[in-house]
Amino acid sequence: MAGSFFHEMLGAELGFLIKTDKWRLESRHFPSKVGGKPAWLELKHLPAAEDVQCKLCEKPMTFLAQVYAPDDNDEDKSKPPKESCYHRTLYIFLCTRIECNKRNSNDNFCILRCQLAQNNEFYPPIDPPDDPDWKTDLTVEKFSTVCFVCGCSGTKLCGGCKDAHYCSKVHQLLHWKNGHKLLCNKGIQVQGEVSIFTIPEYEIIIEDEKLELTSKTIEAAAKNDKIAAELQEFNRVVKSIKPTFQDDSTIDESLHESVADVVEDEMFLKFKEKIANYPDQVMRYNKGDKPLWVSALNIPKSVPDCELCGAKRKFEFQIMSQMLNHLHLDNISDQGVDWGTLAVYACEDNCDLGKAYKKEWIWKQDYSK
Repeated sequence: MAGSFFHEMLGAELGFLIKTDKWRLESRHFPSKVGGKPAWLELKHLPAAEDVQCKLCEKPMTFLAQVYAPDDNDEDKSKPPKESCYHRTLYIFLCTRIECNKRNSNDNFCILRCQLAQNNEFYPPIDPPDDPDWKTDLTVEKFSTVCFVCGCSGTKLCGGCKDAHYCSKVHQLLHWKNGHKLLCNKGIQVQGEVSIFTIPEYEIIIEDEKLELTSKTIEAAAKNDKIAAELQEFNRVVKSIKPTFQDDSTIDESLHESVADVVEDEMFLKFKEKIANYPDQVMRYNKGDKPLWVSALNIPKSVPDCELCGAKRKFEFQIMSQMLNHLHLDNISDQGVDWGTLAVYACEDNCDLGKAYKKEWIWKQDYSK
C-alpha cells in the first residue's frame, strides 16, 4: 500500500491564476485561462448555441475556463503523439442559476474538446512569439460571427443596427438593457463586451508540484498505510459479527456510521494535506491518474465511454474550489455556484469523429455537510 502513496508524492502540474495582458489570452497564443470570452481554437465551426446551453433551464451557459493541453503521449512513450492533437484545448461552461446548481450534480456543466494538427487553415506551424503585434488579424471574427455578450456562435442579428450578433434572444435582451438601447441606430460601432455576463479574466499558469520526501512525509506515508489497514480490518470484523446484532438494529447502524465517519474524515484530511503547500492552486493536471477527492462520498462508480468512438474516458485534470474566490460570481444575477472539486475526463483516443467541438464528461463533487 505504501507504493501507491509514494506514487502520489511525485505530484501533479498545478494551475494558478494571474492577471496578464489581454493579448496573451487571445486564440493566436493558445492560452489556458479563466473567464472572459472563449479563446476558440478552431475558428470556423464553433459550437452551436444549443451545445452550450443548460439542459435544465435551456438558457446560455457562462464560460468558466479553458485548458490548453496538446496530446504528447506522456503516459505511453511507445506511441507517437497524435498528429491531429498538436493543438488541443478543453473548454468548461456552467450555468450559474441557483435552481440549476444541485449538490453533487453535473447537469449544469458542459465540457468541450477541440484539437488541430500542426498544419491547419488557421495558425502558422510555429510557436507564437511573445509579441502583442504578431498575427493580430488572426481572430475568430475573421471566420465566424460571434455573440457580442458571450463570444459563442452568434447567428442572430440585431434588427435595428444590423451590427451586433447574438447567440440567443436571452443575450440580445441582456445587451439591450445594458447599453445597446442607447447606441442602436445611432451610427456608433459596437465595441467591448457585456461584463455582467462574463466572469473576470485570468491566465492559468502551470507549475510542477514539488514534494520532498522528508522524514515527516515518510512518517505520514506509514501512518496513512496503517490507518487504511486498520479500517480494512475494522470493516472485516464488523461484517463478521453482524449476525450477533440481528435484534439490535440501532447498534448495527451506529457501527456502520462510525466506520463511514472515519473513512470520510481520513479522505478529507488526505485532501487538505495534499494541497497544504500550495493553497492557491485552482487546478491540478494529472492526466491518466486519479482525482484528489474532497470526500469519500459521491465518487463516480463509472465514467461513460466516448459517445463518438466508444473508447474509454480517462481523468485529465480537476478544478479546485479555490477558483471560486476569483470569479466574483455574485456579480452575475441569481448565482448559486459552489463545488468541492470538478473532475474532467476526456476520450483516451482523442478521436476526430463528429463536430469540431466534441462533448466530454465532468463530475462535480461537493464537500460533505
